[in-house]
Amino acid sequence: MLRLTFVLTDETKLLLQQYSWPGNIRELRNCVEYLGCQNLPVIESENLPFTIRSFTPDTRPAQAEIRSIQTELLRVLAAGSCGRRQLQLQLSQLGFTVTESQLRRELEQLKAAGWIDSGVGRGGSRLTDAGLQALKNRL
Repeated sequence: MLRLTFVLTDETKLLLQQYSWPGNIRELRNCVEYLGCQNLPVIESENLPFTIRSFTPDTRPAQAEIRSIQTELLRVLAAGSCGRRQLQLQLSQLGFTVTESQLRRELEQLKAAGWIDSGVGRGGSRLTDAGLQALKNRL
């Protein structure tokens, strides 16, 4: 078994903490293995994989942008039930860059407001009557 021993600089730690980890634990494991294979005692930010090194952390979006994202989510869901990946793709096509965790948060807020229902498993999310009314009020 490979024993990995290295130290991360403060800048490197910060980049790793701010990265969104879209691949979850598998991506983290691959990153650690990648760093271990470099056989460096100190890992600088430039030693990180390109995807992490080039990552620009999302700043907290302005309230108006959140409202726009929620409005676009309501518009997409007005056309029919839709899963998270499809919602993320459609938002991307509309110019909104939203991570999966941000999308989940937005959907939870819409669900808490009673504007959407979420199915179990692959059921997707769908607009409620209250959500349709909220969308009409926003337009």
